[in-house]
Amino acid sequence: MRMTRERLIVCLSLLTPLLLTLSFPRFEFSFLAWIALVPFLLAIMRTGRIKAFVLSWGIGLLSYMGIFFWIHQVRGYTFYHYLISGIYLGAYWGILGLLLNLADHRRYAYPLYVAIAWVTLEYIRSNFFFLSFPWALLGQTQYKNINLIQISGYTGVYGLSFLLVMVNASIAALLYHFIFISHCRQGKGEDAFLTVYLSPILLVLLLSLWGKSVRRSYDTAGMVRVGLVQGNIAQEIKWNKDVFPLTFERYKTLTKKVALEKPSLVIWPETAIPVDFRSQPRAFWRILGLAREVDIPIIFGAAGSSKIGGSDGGEKGIYNSAFYISSQGKILGEYHKIRLLPFGEYIPSMGGISFAFLTRGLKGNFVPGDNKKLFSLANDRFGVTICWENIFPDLFRGFVSRGASFMINISNDAWFKDSAGPYQHLMCQVFRAVENRISIVRVANTGISCVIDPFGSIVKRVGDDEDQYLNITGVASEDIQTNHSPTFYTRYGDIFVIGCTAMLVIYLVWRSAGYLWALTSRKEKDCSA
Repeated sequence: MRMTRERLIVCLSLLTPLLLTLSFPRFEFSFLAWIALVPFLLAIMRTGRIKAFVLSWGIGLLSYMGIFFWIHQVRGYTFYHYLISGIYLGAYWGILGLLLNLADHRRYAYPLYVAIAWVTLEYIRSNFFFLSFPWALLGQTQYKNINLIQISGYTGVYGLSFLLVMVNASIAALLYHFIFISHCRQGKGEDAFLTVYLSPILLVLLLSLWGKSVRRSYDTAGMVRVGLVQGNIAQEIKWNKDVFPLTFERYKTLTKKVALEKPSLVIWPETAIPVDFRSQPRAFWRILGLAREVDIPIIFGAAGSSKIGGSDGGEKGIYNSAFYISSQGKILGEYHKIRLLPFGEYIPSMGGISFAFLTRGLKGNFVPGDNKKLFSLANDRFGVTICWENIFPDLFRGFVSRGASFMINISNDAWFKDSAGPYQHLMCQVFRAVENRISIVRVANTGISCVIDPFGSIVKRVGDDEDQYLNITGVASEDIQTNHSPTFYTRYGDIFVIGCTAMLVIYLVWRSAGYLWALTSRKEKDCSA
């Protein structure tokens, strides 16, 4: 009977990938994230070390393949890439299984230990060289829980992950206690047990109330009206040179339309001009003339020639750039994308070893920029990030710490088509706004173009009459709040999760020292015998 119960729990652990998948966009049943790990944690409590590692890796593999089920829609992305990505990301779960196997789940500190181990591994995954990927972090499921996510101003998104895991681990510990321990504690001991494991839920409620009060007491430094232009150029034709005149005419018409709403700045998406801007005089003069005609500065994305060789040291590479044009038709500045997409914009290498074999023929010749450029608009300064750069907290924070009072992200999510991809991409960006208490204007080629306020609320989207935001052509304008006061997170970054990592390392060293001491003592006793 006991073995049957254990096997049943292991089988039920397969619910974890399903619940996690449903927690993320496009399903968005975010409440499931508060219980999604419970079946997995219960299964790990009853397994040995090797089995915990294998089971955890398998659960992680299935979880990520579920969350990224949509990625097959990206052109050139095969099941081979899908599987390799799942195996790599699932490996972090395997390591988690080993770490949890070291812990005594009957101790009161168990939920705290699980949360510390989880956010440590999330942090490593988010910062592991060219494989850094802070997408689909557990805390991101709560991006619509506006009151609770205000803690990100102190802890980053990892604080949300920490709370979610604490609650999951507490529920798992309670269930284990009542399922597997027949002689339940009675009296004061039992009351203390319930109090300890229910306290994370109380903490979540208190932090939600605190977050609500933070939103009420916030003062803005000023307001700026911006115009968003969503051109909706299909990826299949976007880079066709014959289509460029039609592309420009569409952006010209949309820009004139949004100019009627008197914005201080008009923003186009990433690579809205899909040519080497500086080497195409006709495209160059058209845009400068349009800025003069509407008498409004324009930010737009385009390719720009590099002054050095390509990423492979061979042919000349190009930048993925954002250009800032004044209302007088002059180039005020340009920003070159710093965080390039591995295997898409460049082929990574490490220690002289190329990873081109993972791309199966894909070549990228973009070169990275190296300057977190800020632009000026009246009394404000702003930065521009391109595509997925907004998912990296430290890169984004660098712009704000240098004095940006609002941020712009230009992107081309046409690769993802009508999938969960654009929704998950947007999900990540909400936390950059809250972490730095700053407005973000996001403009994407096919959507989702929107304005995110300093609290993470999406206050404006480019949409049609049927409230569709993807694969539609349109414009929008909005008065955004500007901010000149850095948050705790802006000043100190990921000090919370770094502290968690330090505590985990100290614990592991202590456990290792204790194991070596016990092993040495055993050998001495054997020798004396």
